[in-house]
Amino acid sequence: MYELRYDSIIEAAWDLLPPSARDEFDKTLLRVCADPCATTVPYGIDDGMTRHLVLSHTMAVLLVKHSPEKTVRIIQITHLETR
Repeated sequence: MYELRYDSIIEAAWDLLPPSARDEFDKTLLRVCADPCATTVPYGIDDGMTRHLVLSHTMAVLLVKHSPEKTVRIIQITHLETR
């Protein structure tokens, strides 16, 4: 299992997500922490570390460190407004 990390700016953006977007994001992050490469796609060049999580309400850029520490850091969250 990977440890999830994020800073206060990410936390504030996360808190501002509408309930349906936040719920989807929360549930998906549990799967990301279990297997980040299976639940995300490469962000740009596939370096195995920078990953893109694309959901119906949000997109996020993640930084995955595989060893020695197994962490997933949220770098950016973008809310996709639906009309």
